[in-house]
Amino acid sequence: MAKELAPYGIRVNSFCPGIIQTQMQDDLDAYWGEKHGRAAGESMAKDVEDHVALKVPGTPEDIAKVVAFLTREESSYVS
Repeated sequence: MAKELAPYGIRVNSFCPGIIQTQMQDDLDAYWGEKHGRAAGESMAKDVEDHVALKVPGTPEDIAKVVAFLTREESSYVS
């Protein structure tokens, strides 16, 4: 899409965040923990350890910063 729309001045980006620390994530973690006999927080901690390069979950603010960057002129070469 980016290559096809670039001649029209349209940039195309995709953003796929991983594990984000939110109330919904906490609720899912509690559900899976109960279902699999784990303490609260263990499921997310294991997923973060196994799948997140920086070994910490993201925050809603992290997401907002990326999306805000992609809407600004400073990202005009990102597509």
